[in-house]
Amino acid sequence: MKIRDFILSLVSWFILLVTVSCSDELGGECAPISSESNLHVLVPTVLSSRGTRADDASGLPTYNATVDECQINDLTLYAFPVENEGKLLVETLPAPLATMMVEQHVANYQLNIEPGTYHIYVVANMSDVLKDQNQNIDSEEKLKNIVLNYYPSGAQPGMPVCTNIPMIYEPKDVNGTIINTKIEKSGKKYTEVAANLKLHA
Repeated sequence: MKIRDFILSLVSWFILLVTVSCSDELGGECAPISSESNLHVLVPTVLSSRGTRADDASGLPTYNATVDECQINDLTLYAFPVENEGKLLVETLPAPLATMMVEQHVANYQLNIEPGTYHIYVVANMSDVLKDQNQNIDSEEKLKNIVLNYYPSGAQPGMPVCTNIPMIYEPKDVNGTIINTKIEKSGKKYTEVAANLKLHA
C-alpha cells in the first residue's frame, strides 16, 4: 500500500506542476491550448514609443507611423525547413481578434506543423503584394527578394499599394544572427515564437 500511495502522490504532484507552469514568455497566462498544436506564434499588436513592438528589445530604428497605419489586416507565416529537417509551410493567418488574445494586445496563433528545424517569418499587410507576384515562394531568398525589398514609397514600380504599412518579423537575435526554431511532435509540448513585427521602411 505504501508503494501505491507513493506512486499516486508522485502523479498528483506532476499534474499540479504541469497545471501551474503554463505561462508564455511574454508574461501572460496561456490561452486555451490545443493538444494538436506544436507551434504557437505570439503576435504583439501594439507598437512601443520607439516604433517597434512592445516586447522587441532589438532597438532597431523604424519610422514614425500612426496606430491606424500599423493595424494588422492580414498575416502570412512562412516556415522554411533548415537542411531539409521539416516541410515548408506557408499559412495565411487571420487578422488578430479579441478571442485570440493570450493577454492584452498579444494574439496567439496555434498551428500544427511537421516536426523539424525551421526559420520562421511572419509578414503583415502584404497579402495582395504576395498574391500578385504569381510565383511560389519556397525559399528565404525568394521571400526576401519580394518582401524585404518592397518599399511603400514606390521604389519598385508596379507594386500595389497596401492599405496599411507592411511589417515583417525576421527570425534574428539582437546580433542579427538567424534563429533556428526546433519543432517537436504535437502533444504535451509546443514551441513558442514571439513574432515582434517591425515596420518595413
